[in-house]
Amino acid sequence: MVNPKMRSFMFTYYDTLSLNMLIKSFNELGKVDQFLVVADRFSLMTFNFIAADEYIEFLDKVVKTVDIANNDKINSLFWRMVIDSFTFIDDIFCELYQSRNRELRA
Repeated sequence: MVNPKMRSFMFTYYDTLSLNMLIKSFNELGKVDQFLVVADRFSLMTFNFIAADEYIEFLDKVVKTVDIANNDKINSLFWRMVIDSFTFIDDIFCELYQSRNRELRA
């Protein structure tokens, strides 16, 4: 882990090969590392380094990889990040929809 005590703001842009390896071995990562991988991708999307649809595709792959049935404890950090990121995306789309409706009414 690059930022073990999470004392500074940073995010990692993984190349395609590294990201695919992380996704394949996602269940072997620790709970904090799982959270940080998703948080990294979310940060990249937030700062427009990757598109929202690319982030959603990443989440789709990760969620399909996560073995919920065989895990004793659910990783609440990971799921909270997933839920928060979808809420963020939803807020953006709602704002765009509402602003476009205002343009149509004017």
